[in-house]
Amino acid sequence: MTHSKKYNVQLLGGKDAITLFHQSDGSRGDAAWFSLLNADGVKQHDAIVHKSAAGLIYPLHSAMPGRYRLQVLQQNSPQDKMYVGWLGNIGVVIGRDRRVTFEKSPVMDNNVDLYGRLKEDWKTLEAYKVLPSGNNKAIIQKAYEIIRGCYTDYSKVMAIHDWIAQNIYYDMDSYLSGRIDYSKLGDSSKVFENRLAVCAGYSDLAVVMLRAIGIPAVSQSCFALGMSTSGNWTDQNIKHKSNHAITRAFVQKRWILMDTTWDSHNEYRNATFQKKGQVTHQYFDPTIQSISNTHKLCG
Repeated sequence: MTHSKKYNVQLLGGKDAITLFHQSDGSRGDAAWFSLLNADGVKQHDAIVHKSAAGLIYPLHSAMPGRYRLQVLQQNSPQDKMYVGWLGNIGVVIGRDRRVTFEKSPVMDNNVDLYGRLKEDWKTLEAYKVLPSGNNKAIIQKAYEIIRGCYTDYSKVMAIHDWIAQNIYYDMDSYLSGRIDYSKLGDSSKVFENRLAVCAGYSDLAVVMLRAIGIPAVSQSCFALGMSTSGNWTDQNIKHKSNHAITRAFVQKRWILMDTTWDSHNEYRNATFQKKGQVTHQYFDPTIQSISNTHKLCG
């Protein structure tokens, strides 16, 4: 499956192999850990792959024909042996002829179409740099603090994504009670002050921080297969309107998507701040194949 140069990552199927091409600014390592999982999420095959001139080539000679879900973890840094979530939940089919193909999400055409129609003209980009009225100076100061030591716009966006995912907590108590106060949980200033949010607040804070450092950004509505769904696309929920908010940022002369809510594993539950795991990058600049498994972009 190929994509235009507008995408940061391209996945290609072939005979007994999957090839992954990606643009790197050096902030991450050049190795990735590929795994094939069965329908129950049990690992069936895996390998650590190092980058070559041809890309990251995951050999599948020993994998049995069948249907799998692909997961890719990326090396945290060239010197670090830790791997973090990068791509996930991508349907893979290994045929009896050993050809590898990818299953197509029922919302992928919608996402490709909407992504392809995103405006990139100067006027639009300048409008998406403007800070909201009454912007919080503490947020702006923190944004510049976060990107200290970052030398590319891409690494700056990633640093802000990581800080939000590490420091903001999803207010599960409000979500489960059905009483979400968006004036607090969806507003960047309140989210920054209280460290509590729902998806709208994660996205709003990301937009303000990115605009503060001069990067065009905007919230992107979508329908996501989150807690209120079965986790699978159905004829009914494919038609649903937005229930979630992620963020778009313009960097490397293209729009990238990021879902700081889903890459964070922090919760505020039973009136207690709880960290449920490390920050991941599965929803930072994902492939359209990957995000289409769980998110339908809304216009």
